[in-house]
Amino acid sequence: STKLRKFFILMNKVKLYGAFSIVLLCVNIVLLWLMFSHNNPQRRREEPKKFIIEKLHFDATQVSEYEKLIKWHRENIDASDEKIKVLKEELYASLQSENQSTVADSLIQEIGKEKLHIEQVHYQHFSDIKKLCKPEQLSDFNSLSTELAKLFAPHPARNEKR
Repeated sequence: STKLRKFFILMNKVKLYGAFSIVLLCVNIVLLWLMFSHNNPQRRREEPKKFIIEKLHFDATQVSEYEKLIKWHRENIDASDEKIKVLKEELYASLQSENQSTVADSLIQEIGKEKLHIEQVHYQHFSDIKKLCKPEQLSDFNSLSTELAKLFAPHPARNEKR
């Protein structure tokens, strides 16, 4: 009877460990799926590029020129994003100073100028893409232009939850 009891206790532990292992395996699979499918910034950058190439039916020469435009665009946006990051750090650090409102106003204006610059860069980028289009592609570009704000909205996942 005690041997039988020990056997059942051991079997319950094996079942418990087995179930726990299966749960851990499932959690790992879900985490890997999330990591590789949703939160890949490089993939997010590739999706609009691919979408635009397909939507406008770019040929190889146009794709090559478009990639140059993307490089220019990305460099300008990254530089502005970095400036904004530094300005925001200064802004919130100014909370420690005595004349914080004067400093804050100036920094907020600088952040605003940088955000304005970003929108100008975006607009120029799409204007340059339009120049790449052949006459028969312009109607596709016009159709695309109505989708641009949604396609390049910052943090689309965050906006969908609201």
